[in-house]
Amino acid sequence: MLLDDSTGAAAGSARPQNDPVTTLTTERLVLRGWRDDDLDVLAAINADPEVMRYIADGSVRDRRQSAEGLRRMTATWAEHGFGLFAVEVRATGTLVGWAGLSVPDFLPQVLPAVEIGWRLDRAVWGQGYATEAARAALRFGFVDRGLDRIISIRHLDNERSARVMAKLGLTHAFDTTMPGVAQPVAVHEITRDRFADLTGIAHARTADLTGIAHARTADLTGIAHARTADLTGIAHARTADQHDTHDRAVDRHDA
Repeated sequence: MLLDDSTGAAAGSARPQNDPVTTLTTERLVLRGWRDDDLDVLAAINADPEVMRYIADGSVRDRRQSAEGLRRMTATWAEHGFGLFAVEVRATGTLVGWAGLSVPDFLPQVLPAVEIGWRLDRAVWGQGYATEAARAALRFGFVDRGLDRIISIRHLDNERSARVMAKLGLTHAFDTTMPGVAQPVAVHEITRDRFADLTGIAHARTADLTGIAHARTADLTGIAHARTADLTGIAHARTADQHDTHDRAVDRHDA
C-alpha cells in the first residue's frame, strides 16, 4: 500500500489537541503511541529497498527523513485524534513497524478520505501481522472515531498488499495514477456497515452462546432454588408437625 507517514487535514476529524494516543492490543500485537527511541527501527525499515519498493517512487529514506516522518506521525495524533500506531510484538516487545489511519493527501482526487495503511519490517512479513494490526486499526476508526468509510491505496503491482486488503474486507473501487510520480495505483474501500457485517458474525454468535449459557444457568439455578424450597418446606412442615404433636402431648399430660 502507498500510505505515507505524513498526513493532512481530514474533514470532520478534528479532535482535542491533547487527545492521547489510544493503545490497542490484539492476540499477538500491541499498537501504541510513538517514542523517541523508536527512530532506530523506523529508520532501518525505511532504508530497506524491498520495503519501500511500492511506496511513492520507490526511494528509500535516510535517517533525517525518518526522523521528520516520526515527528509528523506524532503531531497527527494531537491534531486529528487518529494516526499511525507503532506496532510491536507482545511476546517480545519488539517494534516491527506501523499501521493505522492517515489522510491520503498525496492523492487529492480521493479527498476527503481516511486511509488504512501499514509498513512492517521485512523480517516479519508472511506472519499475518499486517492483517492483524490493520484490522484493529479499522475497528478503531469505525467504532472509536465514528468514520463511515476507510480506503486503502496500493501500487497496481503490489499483490502482497492486495491480499491483505482482501482479508480485511476492502473491495476494489477504481484505478488511477498518482500525481508527481506517475505511478499506477488501485483504490480499495470498506464502509462501516460492511465492516460490521464482517466482524459482527462472531460477535452475534458469542452473544447467542452467552445468552444460552445464561439461560441454562438460570434454569438450573431456578430448579435448585425450587428444589431447596421444596425440601425446606417439607422440613418446616415436618418440624411444625412435631411441635404440634409435642404440644398436644403436653396438653394431655397437664390435663
